[in-house]
Amino acid sequence: MTYTINGKFLSERITGMQRYAIEIVKELDKISKKGELQIIVPKCASDIPDFQNISVVRYGKFKGIPWEQISLPFYLYSHGIDRCLNLLSIVPFLMPKGIIVAHGVNYKVNPQFFNTFRDKLSRLWHISNYKWYFTFTKKIVTVSFFSQSEIMRVYHVPENRITIASNAWQHMNDIVPSVDTLDRFNYLKPDEYYYSLSSVNDNKNFKWIIQVAIRNPKSQFAIAGGRSLVEYLQRNGITKPDNVYFLGYVSDEDNKTLMTHCRAFLFPTFYEGFGIPPMEAMSCGAAAIVSDTPTMHEVYEDTVHYIDPHNYDVDLDKLINEPVAPADKVLKKYSWKKSAKDLYARILE
Repeated sequence: MTYTINGKFLSERITGMQRYAIEIVKELDKISKKGELQIIVPKCASDIPDFQNISVVRYGKFKGIPWEQISLPFYLYSHGIDRCLNLLSIVPFLMPKGIIVAHGVNYKVNPQFFNTFRDKLSRLWHISNYKWYFTFTKKIVTVSFFSQSEIMRVYHVPENRITIASNAWQHMNDIVPSVDTLDRFNYLKPDEYYYSLSSVNDNKNFKWIIQVAIRNPKSQFAIAGGRSLVEYLQRNGITKPDNVYFLGYVSDEDNKTLMTHCRAFLFPTFYEGFGIPPMEAMSCGAAAIVSDTPTMHEVYEDTVHYIDPHNYDVDLDKLINEPVAPADKVLKKYSWKKSAKDLYARILE
């Protein structure tokens, strides 16, 4: 056995990092040999992919953080395993060896984005883990050159310890769009609404969408996301305008339909390690409007429309009519297969 994979992500709702983990492990299964890799998952995990070369072990009475910090290291120690692949920016404190995929250091460098009690606890938890694994985990993987530079700057990790294995978009090809999405969201006008998908963390900058919607009252804005957007607005003293629609957590199938039929996809983030949603939208044929930040320029180059995330006086209709390079320029750069090969090379070192 070369490495054991921390499979906690298979028991969680899919967001960006879980997507990364699932798609990378699927590709690792295709290129690894039988017996090289195994994945340990909580007993509550469901929808486990049908792996051909990676063996699956269900283990432990706990779930969530207790499973990752107690059950997983207990299994590893009791089976004499000291190399664990952790794909979601967290390692078990009792087993920091192996490989960590650090998706970014947002919790460390941007304390202003974490204002609720829950978010402050989450920040404390993550920066404690950052310090632990940047000290004790010798093999670091991250998703962009920007994230690599941030890790080097903030934690003084030498460049030769960090490998880049980026996000990608090919999973969108496997998703069959729902045929009744726009019937259920029948207040949205196909090809006329602006669409956004993300968490409601402050760094995602939903305030920009609200303020731009106020200034563009004849346009529709649809926002999909998990945590309560209403709570976010109340916390920030914002009133939702009538042309903004909260869709809640949407399925992959609904999301693909919404991306396919939107006027443009909005991503006004302040800070990202990579930023996968615009790429997913571009793979569906949508135009993308993103923040003018270093990560976005690294990933998307001249294929998207850029906005100042602090400026709300934007004419979106005029902006999306400006010429940009074809989406294929970016889509050809990134693939789960390539990223898995880069990670697999680190596994075999």
